Amino acid sequence: MKVTRYLALTLVFFVILAGVGWFLRDTLIRRISNPLLQQYDITVTSVSLDTLATRDAHIGYLQLEHSNGTVIELENLSLPIVGSSTGRKTYRASKVSIITADIGDKTATPLAQYIEQFLALPETLAGTEILIDALDMPPYPVIHHLRWNLDENRQALGATIDSIEMSATITRIDPANHQLVLSLPNSAEADQEIYANLRQDDAGFVLNGEVAPGLKPWMPVIALADVLPDGIALDAATTGLQFSASIPFDTSLSAATAIEWSLRMEQAKLLVNYDDWRDIPVTVSGLMCKSGPVCSLNFHISMADAKLPVGAAARIEVTARDAHFAAVATPASIDSSWQFTAKSIDTQVEALALSEEFAINASVLLDDVVAATPQQTIEMHAKLFSPSTEAVLARQVASLPGFRGEVSLQGEKFAAQLESVGLNQDGKISVQHNLQSGRGEMSISGAGISFAGKTLSKRVTPWPHDFDLSSGSVSLDLDSQWESAAAPISVNAQADVTTRDLAGFYTDTVFTGLSTKLDLTFSSDTGLAAAPSSITIALIEMGLPVEDIKADYTLDADELAADVENLNMSVFGGHVWADPFSFHTGKSSNNLTLYAESIELSELLTTNEFAAIEVTGTIAAVLPMTLEEDGITIIDGRLTGEPPGGVIRYLPGGMSDAADNSSLGLVNLALSNFQYESLTSVVDYRKDGELKLQMQLKGRNPDMQESRPVVLNLGVESNVRQMLRSLQAARAVEDILEKHLQQ
Repeated sequence: MKVTRYLALTLVFFVILAGVGWFLRDTLIRRISNPLLQQYDITVTSVSLDTLATRDAHIGYLQLEHSNGTVIELENLSLPIVGSSTGRKTYRASKVSIITADIGDKTATPLAQYIEQFLALPETLAGTEILIDALDMPPYPVIHHLRWNLDENRQALGATIDSIEMSATITRIDPANHQLVLSLPNSAEADQEIYANLRQDDAGFVLNGEVAPGLKPWMPVIALADVLPDGIALDAATTGLQFSASIPFDTSLSAATAIEWSLRMEQAKLLVNYDDWRDIPVTVSGLMCKSGPVCSLNFHISMADAKLPVGAAARIEVTARDAHFAAVATPASIDSSWQFTAKSIDTQVEALALSEEFAINASVLLDDVVAATPQQTIEMHAKLFSPSTEAVLARQVASLPGFRGEVSLQGEKFAAQLESVGLNQDGKISVQHNLQSGRGEMSISGAGISFAGKTLSKRVTPWPHDFDLSSGSVSLDLDSQWESAAAPISVNAQADVTTRDLAGFYTDTVFTGLSTKLDLTFSSDTGLAAAPSSITIALIEMGLPVEDIKADYTLDADELAADVENLNMSVFGGHVWADPFSFHTGKSSNNLTLYAESIELSELLTTNEFAAIEVTGTIAAVLPMTLEEDGITIIDGRLTGEPPGGVIRYLPGGMSDAADNSSLGLVNLALSNFQYESLTSVVDYRKDGELKLQMQLKGRNPDMQESRPVVLNLGVESNVRQMLRSLQAARAVEDILEKHLQQ
């Protein structure tokens, strides 16, 4: 990598600087032309000598150039010619600038040779001190207050980089072994020293060391070394890090492969900062890195109150095993692109809030994950599988289907191609979102859920409602677009919701065969709108059956209203319909008029209250109804018998008594076998369920005087609610549903 090459050149320039001072004991011309510069392909291109005294020389400006084009500029040099009374010589420079040049994939001199020469300096430069106020080698940070002391068997260096003070000592143990100690002199943290051993053999150098148990003080230094992806900062808690490097003499190796190194760390707990995410706890285990760098590891990430492009999550847990990181240097820059791969990553998302009231819980498995950061952007691709998800609305949790497919991120563009999992009819899901502009779109096609195997009440917990769905299906097709860059979020959507043969109950009322299709559109500007549609219901059973219900309707979501036309149904063998009407939930009352014809009295009077009476004939009705929140009222409704009339007679054991001469007895006698020709009645019904009929029947009883007409005026009162409760108590909702679903 280019970073390695430039660091190597920086090291040799330190050597040259010391050598220049050492050999400037004689004339300036001799020092400049000294073979020490020539063997490194260095020439002097510019020099400005200020003074040349007996004990030292002052050079205002000196420029050196390497054969590869790299330029060294030194300002305000002070070079001793005669040593001090202690025998030490001090060389000073206010500034050293190193302007590097691209030297290609191969170095002219391997790094191992530079190190060998550097370690040999104390033999010739013992008692030397080099002081540089500022060492500048763009694009790296400026090194301030560089101090370099050389003694017979020891070198000591100290400097400040980005306000971080560091020092290093290199001590010769024997000709083939040196001990390195890197420390942070002003750090308040413990474990502020790194020890390493540098061993030389015929092939080159081998470096081994360990950081234990703390890595936290060294995180600023790691950040300066540019070995982490851009934007990531670490705060390490505990760790044990071992490292080694092999630096060969072989000049045939390219700079990218010349140094072989490795790092090992059993476990570390880190706090990671990236962009707006702060102090993310990360547990790393089994870290193994080698030249490249290429790292393998396991990690666990826990994020609370995490902000994602689609919303904020209460908690996110991410676990990866056998993950790999790799860095690849770009050919035209010192910047590196990072690549991350993992066979699988488990993710748990809790309470991902999509609105104030709506959130998602999900368990997501990512397979074959590949992520990279070319040109300072993030690219990612993975296979995704979630066995199931949960939606949280207020305090209710709904079980939702899972999904599988592929997701990708290309810079600011996120995309997903998925299909649902666990539905009786799995659908296709396509998502695209631009993180920068906030624009996105999603489509769902062909997704359908069935309630036959799992009722609605078992899919949502807790379920406090007095209704349920136990059969049938709901399918969804959706196209939506949004823009979230500015507040408020702009959303547009078109959806087709189709229900087929839904069956269930509401309180004690059973319904089956509910089918309808809703074509919905939504806009943040105009709200929700629905196209005209139709509905069919095979049965509504509230103790008495209502069948074959059909209607056309148009929903008004803004007004919470519905306009209904062509309402028709079958009741007691007859036909019931209504004029067009509107139902507004915001109004205190709504009105409609029901019409009926061909209602079979024999089916109408099948309750126990009429068990002793046989009735034939059909009636028609006009019933003006007022629907209010606390009940239904009918005022001045009309019942009319249809020709040719019918018969009312008591069954054997009924109430008629020929010896009873009272008015009630005569009425009972007349009704014992009454053949009516006309039947009319006024109908009034109160909210409490009380029904009043003012009836008039005209006809004859052949058992009394066949030719004598009889006119009966009767007042009948009954509580319909009590009658329905009695009928409902005699059957179970589940039994009614099962009976009709089996038909």
